[in-house]
Amino acid sequence: MTPTPGEPPDALAAILKRWQSAETATIERANEVLERTSHPAIRLAMEIVRRDSEMHREVQQAILDGPDQRAFTAEELREVWALVEQQMEAEKRRLEFARQAASQCRVDMERQPLAYLLLSYVVEDEKKRARLLGRLEDFQHNRYEDVEG
Repeated sequence: MTPTPGEPPDALAAILKRWQSAETATIERANEVLERTSHPAIRLAMEIVRRDSEMHREVQQAILDGPDQRAFTAEELREVWALVEQQMEAEKRRLEFARQAASQCRVDMERQPLAYLLLSYVVEDEKKRARLLGRLEDFQHNRYEDVEG
């Protein structure tokens, strides 16, 4: 069966559904660890894993639901783009804070190894969000070049 425009092809849909099952298993394992430990660093790591897997499942479902079926318009982009740009600037500031904090912990890593581990994670997560917004900006400029005009 040929998918309608915006729907993923059958092979992609099958992969996404299997992936969703794997994410569900990850969430369940993270919950098991959370039930068995009170150590703050382990709990925090498992919370991060669980939330990321929950978000991954949402992204996979969005693809399965066919996000391209309702493309946004140039007008919709104009309405929110200033806010998106503000968010991009805020992401840059937060990334710099995370880098500074990780750098400071690295100086005294013997006393704060877990802090350094966690801050290193935050640096990577901030970079990931900045890349996501950058890709959204690339998409906006490539698809709707007239938005600025």
